[in-house]
Amino acid sequence: MTQSTLGDLRHPALKALRSLWRAAPLPPAARGVAGRTVAAVIGARHRRSRLEGLGVDLKRGPIVVSGFHNEALGIGRGGRLTAQALEDAGYQVIRHDARAAIQTPGFANVALPGEGGVWLQHCNAPEAIALFDRVRREDLFGRYRIGYWAWELPTAPKDWLRTARFFDEIWTPSQFTADSLAGCGVPVRAMPHPLPDVTADPDPARFEFLPGRINFLAMADLRSSAARKNPLGAVEAFLRAFPEPQAKAALTLKLVQSQTDAAAMRALGARISGRPDIRLLVEEYDADDVLRLLASADVVLSLHRAEGFGLVPAEALSLGRAALATGWSGNMEFMADLPEALVPYSLIKAQDSSGRYRRQMWADPDLDAAAAQIRLLTEDAALRAHIGRKGREAVATLRRAWSRDALKVLPIDGCAARTRD
Repeated sequence: MTQSTLGDLRHPALKALRSLWRAAPLPPAARGVAGRTVAAVIGARHRRSRLEGLGVDLKRGPIVVSGFHNEALGIGRGGRLTAQALEDAGYQVIRHDARAAIQTPGFANVALPGEGGVWLQHCNAPEAIALFDRVRREDLFGRYRIGYWAWELPTAPKDWLRTARFFDEIWTPSQFTADSLAGCGVPVRAMPHPLPDVTADPDPARFEFLPGRINFLAMADLRSSAARKNPLGAVEAFLRAFPEPQAKAALTLKLVQSQTDAAAMRALGARISGRPDIRLLVEEYDADDVLRLLASADVVLSLHRAEGFGLVPAEALSLGRAALATGWSGNMEFMADLPEALVPYSLIKAQDSSGRYRRQMWADPDLDAAAAQIRLLTEDAALRAHIGRKGREAVATLRRAWSRDALKVLPIDGCAARTRD
């Protein structure tokens, strides 16, 4: 492969620029120009490296899964699921902390573990660029590169499509997200999150669910856009189902990073004021406690406007709990055959104060229809059990893509070493 000599930190021209920046008695403006020049040269070096190493001199080795493995984010949970599924299929997996690497300042000073094999970045395109810029240049070569991305609207951003060319292929948690990446120039595979067959002991008293009622649960990470996750929609639907406080049902809103969106918290607080049957829960839980929380609810609500996958309703169904969700976007990967659990919607122009989602359409769930379904689920225990049972079967089928036989047909099999035959 061809490598630019200017990409070598020992190149005289680059060494001269660095010396000028560090030692010369320059005024602040000139020193800033010199610093930006050095950064630009090193950044360009990495941009070339991202392309130069694609599919060249691949070596057998482990699968390095870079992800947010120690975090309660949905994307962190997804990374852990991916790593575990690959281990279960018999591959040698190294879990790499993407957050620590991304937060390292500067360029070319983070060593990627292992040698050869597969580098699977379980993070979205913006974080992928940061990883490429911080990993040592020599560690970019000889590895088959996979990006695992989740975009929530019909068309991924243009910078995502451009970033895809730095990978050998892209995996996504749903066909919906895979379709959003059409035209990115590399193979795109739908690889749904492989939720394990697990159980969790319900503990409604620990989570202060009201006894003697059907307990509904809605969850949202406010860093992921309150407009998209739409916890206010869950509140509105519940209020339409039960306009006055009552003793049949209760709603719990479990919010993550509530301090990141003060406006959303004010709106939620105003709507639930005077309703003892609706409460906010902002305590932080680890992954095991999240599963116990889901298992303790009777019905999980996801009146989202868009999802790349829908990990919360998927995990609820995997535990045999009933779920009620907007019938659009990534959750249709596992809810398409559950019409009784889907809320009708209209497609509207996406409006998001964070600015992350714009100039596209997303779903606006029919809150009156959702209210009618909430009342029905409150009264009909057999329906709740049916949705939980059928949903658990649907989620279990997602693991097929991660079986040893299914993975053997992918290009990664020729690159990754196995821990067993």
